[in-house]
Amino acid sequence: MDDKTITLTLPDDRDLLFKRDSKTKFYKGGDEVKTPAFAVGDQLSIEGPVYGSGYMLAVNVYWERAAESAASGKLGAKPDDSVHDAWKDTPAAQPPPARPDPNDPGPPTLRHGSPADINREHATPAPEIPPTGPVNPPSPPPPAPSGVPAGFHDDDEIPISQRRGDDLIRRATDAAMEFTEALPNYICRENMARYQSQTHVPDWQPIDVVSTDVIYENHIESYKNITINNKPIKKSMEEMDGAWSTGEFGTVMINLFSPATAADFHFRKDARSGGVPAKVYDFNVEHANSAWDVHVLGQSYRPAYRGAVWIDPQTARVLRIEMEAYGFPKDFPTDHVEQATDYEYTRLGDAHQYLLPVHSESLSCQRGTDLCSLNKIDFRNYRKYAGESTIKFGDPTK
Repeated sequence: MDDKTITLTLPDDRDLLFKRDSKTKFYKGGDEVKTPAFAVGDQLSIEGPVYGSGYMLAVNVYWERAAESAASGKLGAKPDDSVHDAWKDTPAAQPPPARPDPNDPGPPTLRHGSPADINREHATPAPEIPPTGPVNPPSPPPPAPSGVPAGFHDDDEIPISQRRGDDLIRRATDAAMEFTEALPNYICRENMARYQSQTHVPDWQPIDVVSTDVIYENHIESYKNITINNKPIKKSMEEMDGAWSTGEFGTVMINLFSPATAADFHFRKDARSGGVPAKVYDFNVEHANSAWDVHVLGQSYRPAYRGAVWIDPQTARVLRIEMEAYGFPKDFPTDHVEQATDYEYTRLGDAHQYLLPVHSESLSCQRGTDLCSLNKIDFRNYRKYAGESTIKFGDPTK
């Protein structure tokens, strides 16, 4: 909770984001509180509408329990009796789910296994970079009774490169961790074509094209000069109506290979991506370790996800990542989310080549309906970025 927002975390791990304004009222013990000092962990009830741009506005905020009592399940302070306690609701009986139609193709899916743009199947090969280590065929990790590499103790800091059993996965982990450190500040133009389908058999209809300058500065992404159908807008990316995505510039890759994510990798096959030979690994990430934030209508959730990753065996660089979320709570507005991102070697105006995203697609479907959104994103005109500054000289005689 701050001066502009309140975030509630529900028992099923969903987060509800409410905006607050000068008209938001706060109550404690039945009395209005002009300067609320609610603490992290306090149990609240909030009333407010959902707006079309995907956020909720807090109109009335009721304090019900202190943080300590909410965590222990004991009533440490009497709740506001004038407010219905939603925590005591008994779920209504739900009808049994309908039997699936054997001829039903199910929700739409992205084109798996290859770039959506066929031209990238014959892209410029990767630069000649010496391997970071021996190139060995994938093999299962050797047995390790304690789970700790030889020469280390349980309390030692284990190098990232020794935390994975597969040699190529270890090298790809190191390369991903070094990914953002090696990137200079740069800017590119992002064009996001948005489509929507409201039929069971997808019939994608164009909605609009969102364009923005993506600035990568000091390892942080920002979005400026946003236009919709070439018309400037004053909203930020997060405030726009409709579906949007961020994080293609390293966040997806870093999260997948982070030791904290504990992704489970399994080699599947040899293939190609963007004209480069690659090895394909399937992976799975549990909900407890997920860092993939999915935001819909003021709600956010970090789902478990599975997918595949294409890795260049010569350089251990990631060429493509496909992700599919699963296990959403039953009250989350969407139940189907996929994303695929293609990376290629790109110059930023110098002799070096950097592995950067060139194309990404994301797909989401509203729960219980045929309403689905598809975004196709292209990144173009990469170049190094230098911070802008303006120097003004005043009249020396004044």
